[in-house]
Amino acid sequence: VGERLSLRVNAELAHSAPVADRRNPVLSEIEGNHAKNGALAARFALTPEQTVEAGWSGGKEQRVYDTDSRGKVYRSTYDIDRTQAHVGWEGRFDQWRGRVRAYRSEIDITNTASNGVAPTRPQNMTDDVLDGHASFKLGSHQLTVGGEWRDETLVNAGLKNGSDSATHKALFVQDEIALTDALMLTAGLRADNHQLFGSELSPRAYLVWEASPALVVKGGFGHAFKAPTLKQISPNYVGAEGPHTFMGNANVKPESSNSFEVGADWQAAPGWTLRATAFNTEVKDLITYRLLSTVGTRRTYQYDNINAARIRGLEAGVAWDITRAWSCSNDLTLLNTRDKTTGKKLADRPSSSQTSRLEWKNASGWSARVAAEFIGSQTATDGKPLPSYALWSASVGKQIALDGQRKLALRAGLENIGNVNLAEKSASFGYAERARRLFVSARVDF
Repeated sequence: VGERLSLRVNAELAHSAPVADRRNPVLSEIEGNHAKNGALAARFALTPEQTVEAGWSGGKEQRVYDTDSRGKVYRSTYDIDRTQAHVGWEGRFDQWRGRVRAYRSEIDITNTASNGVAPTRPQNMTDDVLDGHASFKLGSHQLTVGGEWRDETLVNAGLKNGSDSATHKALFVQDEIALTDALMLTAGLRADNHQLFGSELSPRAYLVWEASPALVVKGGFGHAFKAPTLKQISPNYVGAEGPHTFMGNANVKPESSNSFEVGADWQAAPGWTLRATAFNTEVKDLITYRLLSTVGTRRTYQYDNINAARIRGLEAGVAWDITRAWSCSNDLTLLNTRDKTTGKKLADRPSSSQTSRLEWKNASGWSARVAAEFIGSQTATDGKPLPSYALWSASVGKQIALDGQRKLALRAGLENIGNVNLAEKSASFGYAERARRLFVSARVDF
């Protein structure tokens, strides 16, 4: 809107009906959802070096789920209202650049239940954040300093005095040092102070070595601190998500971890890209949840800690442009996890996962793709093993050039071609995959 002012506007309306459980059609396998969202933001150039931005976004969402409790079937409906407002300043000058932002997020959740079942308590969560940073050169160093202030408030009738709140403050400094033309060191330190859990220092150091124009090797160490949310530490908190109910726990501690990783990106040949990263993370007081009970399809969990855990893994990928028309990609993750106290695997973390895609395109705008997603074996929250499974999909599309800069993209395809039903594989799966389905889509860019 002129040379100095720009506007962003978006709106969304989406609807999906509840998906009936294939074992018991009166219950829902996947919840239904009806959402209306919109946003408006404006950016104004004060000077060639400085801009300010302000905006608002909001939405109303209704989630519907048919479930049962002690043999009584009922419909649970959640009405969710979200809003977020933000304002910010950004400047880019000869010697330094900086940014300051402030935003407020609020979410209201109200539940109703049919068939005489008592609804869950209404709740309101407000999050106020102020953050900023500045970056400047000092010889061969690129220094960045900044901080964050965050205030979180949860209102729920089940909490002591009806609400809980916590303030979280942090300061950080980072230095990017060019050790040689091909070797860059990034070192940083973050200081966190949480109203309920005190202070923690988190150092990090990372090296990036451009061994050749085709090969980049990187690796480093980082310490991290994560405080539990108010929902997790409020002892009387009870919240439901689909067929799951989560309960707070006043004994939940903050989580801290030490991570090492090393990896490489290699342009092995024209059209061939390889990448791999190996990592090891030692976690103290891992924030998780444990299963308390299962009644019908409803499972009740309580937030908790695992005293010490280890997560090791490898992430690898390859992309190959076979010809000008054909390309394929594969991404693989291998995980080895342990509760170091019990020696058991961590729940809900597949030992392996892989996504593969083969795509064909031609000059006239036609394309076709086949994709597969493989989820390896894992342990459920009830301690039982879960089998691996694979999801296949295929689609065909057409790009059509309209007048000027307008483009129309059409696509149709099948998802979950094998009609995988996780409930048939194991009753311990805590989620479901949608059954085989046909989709069509149309998109216009202008």
